[in-house]
Amino acid sequence: MNETKWYQEITPYQWRVLVCACLGWALDIMDGYLYAIVLFLAMSDLLQTTESAVIGWHGGIVLSIFMVGWALGGLVFGPIADRFGRAKTMAITILIYAGFTGLCGIANSWQ
Repeated sequence: MNETKWYQEITPYQWRVLVCACLGWALDIMDGYLYAIVLFLAMSDLLQTTESAVIGWHGGIVLSIFMVGWALGGLVFGPIADRFGRAKTMAITILIYAGFTGLCGIANSWQ
């Protein structure tokens, strides 16, 4: 009757790792959710239309490209991280992400 619960055996370090992993995942997916929130306004401004069908079509294409890029990034940079180290690979992916985010800021069209 005096059995310990599974969570009582977890060390404070393991709890910190779990919290950090959950926060990292939340921040990673946040940009996808932010896009969904501003989809209509952003796409209507870029496409110069308020027609829902047109905005939905192009918004779906952009979201699909986002998700394919997300999957390809995992497939490409996972093995690179295994070979060269996770910290170096993370720094490289952050620089790539920041560079392309900066390029989005100077884009003249949605394409």
